[in-house]
Formats: sequence, C-alpha cells, structure tokens
Amino acid sequence: LDRLSDSVLIIGLILGNSLHYVLGYIILFLVIMISYIRARAENEGIDMRGVGFMERAERLVILWLAFMAEWWIYTLSKLILGTPFTWFFPIFILFFTGLLILTIVQRLIFSFKALNKLDAQNKK
Repeated sequence: LDRLSDSVLIIGLILGNSLHYVLGYIILFLVIMISYIRARAENEGIDMRGVGFMERAERLVILWLAFMAEWWIYTLSKLILGTPFTWFFPIFILFFTGLLILTIVQRLIFSFKALNKLDAQNKK
C-alpha cells in the first residue's frame, strides 16, 4: 500500500502539471525503490525500521510543507508585487530528489552490511 499511495501522489502531481513528467517518473522510480529495498531486506530477516532519511512519513510531511510554502510564496508575491512567483517548488523538487537518492544509498549500504554480517554468522 505504501508504494500505491506514493504512486498516486506523484502521478497526481504529474497530471496536475505541478511536476514535469520526466522528473515525476524519476521521483516515482526512486520512491518505489525505497519501499522495494526495505521489503527485500526485511524478507531476508533484516530489520529496516528507521533506516534512511526519507521514510514514508518524512516524505509526506516534507511534500506537504513544500506545498504550503509554495502556496504562501505564490499568494504573497501576487498580493504584494502583483506578479506571482513560482520558483520555490521546482527548486524543492530537485532537493527532494537528492534526498530520495540519499535514502536509497543509505538503505543499500545498511542492507549490504547486514547481509554480510548474516552471511558471516551462517558460515560459522
């Protein structure tokens, strides 16, 4: 269900023209990979709770905060200057993508170390 809810959110951003489709599909791939890495590692007996900076709850909270910031920047700039600024969300998306990649790397490193430790214990 995590992958489905994340997918619906990202596809909604793409269809709502808030996110370029290429970048949206890259983010969709990264989000699915984060969940997939956890599922595969837990299938091998590794506890992955709390591993990685951008778990599902953090992703949702950070996206929600970014939407709120974009709305405030857009509204206030339109009221004060007469011209709305829409620069925050594209910059945020690049930052968000970097955090997703960081999370994948963290989970992969943790999984490899834990699997090597399990393998060493099984060989004894």
